Amino acid sequence: MVDPQGLLLAVQVLPANITDREGSQQLLKELRHKQPQMKLHLFADGGYKGKWEAWVKTTLG
Repeated sequence: MVDPQGLLLAVQVLPANITDREGSQQLLKELRHKQPQMKLHLFADGGYKGKWEAWVKTTLG
């Protein structure tokens, strides 16, 4: 995950049996826990539509 200037905020290396969607949820939860005051504006490709998008809206607001 990077900020608007491309500076690294968080990184996570996952085993092959965890999907990018699942991994991103773990990463976002961890970032929210460490930086609760941070406003998140997420940009993701179409592969993240649907359940993941709904999870972000309900979990992170």
